[in-house]
Amino acid sequence: MTSDHTHSAITLLFVEDDELARHVTCKLISHVFPDFVIHQAENGQVGLDIFKEQRPNIVITDINMPVMNGIQMSREIKSISPDTCIIAVTANTNKDILNDISEIGIAHCELKPLEVNRLFELIKSCSASNDPE
Repeated sequence: MTSDHTHSAITLLFVEDDELARHVTCKLISHVFPDFVIHQAENGQVGLDIFKEQRPNIVITDINMPVMNGIQMSREIKSISPDTCIIAVTANTNKDILNDISEIGIAHCELKPLEVNRLFELIKSCSASNDPE
């Protein structure tokens, strides 16, 4: 197989403490983006560990989670890799949290319940910025 992209698959990390929501969303993402490598984590600490090991191009994270929340995890990820595209998904409209999201440099913030087609648009936007061409 000859290809200009020697292993340039987009990798995505989905961090969500709601197991059912995580599995269903990842299944939908893999259906729409079959070439993506998708990793899952149930909290920010596991997400951060996976990030350090796998260095995904795109991170989608819930904000309110046990162990380490999405804000703390995103702050750590941005300190390691400032160019990583992070999409935050939250039901929380607290101004302090929204300010943190903005200050960290999270690319997109969407309120729950998440409209799945909107999520696909955001993923497409993030993956376009990761395209090596």
